[in-house]
Amino acid sequence: MKHTDSLLVAIAAALEKLEQSGDIILATQTSKIAAQLHDSIKHQLPYLHLTTDECGAAGSLILHAVEDKRFFDWEMPILVGGSAEKFRVIGSKLMGRNPDTAI
Repeated sequence: MKHTDSLLVAIAAALEKLEQSGDIILATQTSKIAAQLHDSIKHQLPYLHLTTDECGAAGSLILHAVEDKRFFDWEMPILVGGSAEKFRVIGSKLMGRNPDTAI
């Protein structure tokens, strides 16, 4: 499932919950409002175009790269703008792990 699909479902569910609790009143279909919010958000978050599996694969690749000292050597932080630890956190996040407890 693409993140955009799960985002749309989450927005629609949140709107329905707010409407059911009486916090908001919707004058049109929830799906129409959710789609408009979704479209506005997805243009701001480029990673939403990746599937969950693609994010996991990218995270795994990053984690393997930072563990290989031949690849992630002294020069790599200069080339990519971040330390191995920074990329461990990024890789863990992409894999859906808590970066504080992962690795």
